[in-house]
Amino acid sequence: MTIRIQGAPERGEKVLGPPKGWRPRPLKTAEKLQIVLNQNGLDPDTGKKLEAMGEGVEFDHDPAIHLRPWNAEAQDTDPPANDLRYIVARSKPSHKQKTNGNKATTYGSDKHAIAKLGRLTGETKQNKPKRQWPSRKMQSRKGFR
Repeated sequence: MTIRIQGAPERGEKVLGPPKGWRPRPLKTAEKLQIVLNQNGLDPDTGKKLEAMGEGVEFDHDPAIHLRPWNAEAQDTDPPANDLRYIVARSKPSHKQKTNGNKATTYGSDKHAIAKLGRLTGETKQNKPKRQWPSRKMQSRKGFR
């Protein structure tokens, strides 16, 4: 099992991130109801009432699980993955936009932040040094007179 390395926010030391492929346990129905009650049944992005039968409701980890540091003692993220204070009920379109970004760009989305963390820690395939472009010979001045 490979483990992701993430820079610690405090003191600049390195902390192990969650293992690749690790998933938290599914939320129980009582936990989902408590999350919706804590939000008074409103979508935090739009302020509209959540419609389970219309648009649909999805539960979003905020911050994203792969952006949280890994706690080796508890074998869970920090804060814990199923801590109800860090899970938000969103409408499906709102959750999709937060995760993937808008149609034009992923900037500001969870996927963008996870990809940037991967680039900064060297997890991407582009770890080889970039090659300098070959230079061209300068043209002679004979043809310009």
